[in-house]
Amino acid sequence: MLPPLVESTDPAAARLLVYIGDQGNARETILATQEETRKLRIKLSDGKFDEYDETMRRPNAIVLSILRLYASALPRVQHRKKSPQEILRTIVPDLVSALNEASEYGNTTEARSIISTVVELVQRSLDWVKSKPDISEEDSTACGELLKSLLREAVGAYAQLIKSHLSGRTFVRCFPKYRMTTKLEAGEEDWEVGAEAMRSALSLLVRLGVQVDRLVTQPSFVHLVLVAHSDDISSKTLFHLQAFQPVILSAIQTNTILDETLSFLIEVIHTHSASPMSPEVAIPLCHVLPALASVHQSANVRHQTFRILSLILGMVDPALRMQILKDLCTDEQFPQMRVAAVGLVKEAILSALNATEESIFASPRLLQGLGTVIFRTDPIDFCEQKPTLEELQDSTEPQRLAECLSLLYILLMRDKGKNRTGIWDKDNLKNIDKVLLAPLKTMLESLFENEEVQQSHSHSIMPLVALQTGLERVQNVLQ
Repeated sequence: MLPPLVESTDPAAARLLVYIGDQGNARETILATQEETRKLRIKLSDGKFDEYDETMRRPNAIVLSILRLYASALPRVQHRKKSPQEILRTIVPDLVSALNEASEYGNTTEARSIISTVVELVQRSLDWVKSKPDISEEDSTACGELLKSLLREAVGAYAQLIKSHLSGRTFVRCFPKYRMTTKLEAGEEDWEVGAEAMRSALSLLVRLGVQVDRLVTQPSFVHLVLVAHSDDISSKTLFHLQAFQPVILSAIQTNTILDETLSFLIEVIHTHSASPMSPEVAIPLCHVLPALASVHQSANVRHQTFRILSLILGMVDPALRMQILKDLCTDEQFPQMRVAAVGLVKEAILSALNATEESIFASPRLLQGLGTVIFRTDPIDFCEQKPTLEELQDSTEPQRLAECLSLLYILLMRDKGKNRTGIWDKDNLKNIDKVLLAPLKTMLESLFENEEVQQSHSHSIMPLVALQTGLERVQNVLQ
């Protein structure tokens, strides 16, 4: 009866499967379920589910039925010819393969149910193994390892779909002031269900002997997921960050397990932000994070990534920080990051001006290193090209220039007395006026005199208004 019932979409079929799992002959049920697992794997490898038909049952719905049948039937198997270890060895490998293959077709609801059901199956199987009075310690340990691998593989296969809002929760805990700006993404509305599934899986793995702080010795996607969901602070240090770095870089580049990856990065870097970070760790991260912060479709991911990047820059040597900032400010691949990078420069300057110790960000080296890429238009003849209103709306340059004017205003105000950066030197002011302020003033005057601009909706000329306001503030300070 199992083959037609397992593949049926009729709710009555699901009820019959429950009855078979609870009441049918245990050994026959397990043999038939094994056969259904193999059939499912063949269909998955043949691409039978690539073109989904509403008359077909979803592959992960079949996986759930298989898991529930095992969870019901396995604890009822009597210990006769085969030991628990022998029985599990015939079940677990095929089941693990089916989970990994079916996860590609899964959704959030299915992923949460599957992880919870695997937890139930592993717990019942453990109780079944322990109930055998004559089982040897060796067999018991081997069974534990098999069940541990089943649970670990299930977590690894479906973690990407769980949507437990982990990075958002970690971010709000570390940065409470951003609570109101951190919104739930689609599918995260009932994140507690996903979080509970991961908590129960991790708790059971710990009972099976998994030491979270030792997972760093075998860095992998699934181990990073487990560490990220763990409350064990001792497993989230800069040492662990360095060990997991290849996995983290791969996760970011492939857009995989980002929720857990960002949560891990936020917690580690925020907790140890006062400690120095080696260039070997910082530079690779600063190569991959800007792309994520620039183009990812999720506003939460972009914001969290930008904050991580900001914290990393505060942990590296000032000379390296300046070089990375210069690269970000001139990055032609991601114009959005060139805008945001000006804000990162502002953070570095304000931090240096507020500090008592010497810093290159509060010295003439600031303008030597960054002045030529920030206090100018890009390209240098941008204003002379006389861009139209439509061209300005399609460009990120007005937004970048507004940020540059804001930075210039703050620098002029904060360094007015001591002139530690040399911003008030006549030659520097003359050069800034020549390459930035004067061309910008001429362009804005021309645009505001344009009839098209005068008749445009106020929203469409906001970039021009922002530039005009920033320019007037700077000129007022200089006058």
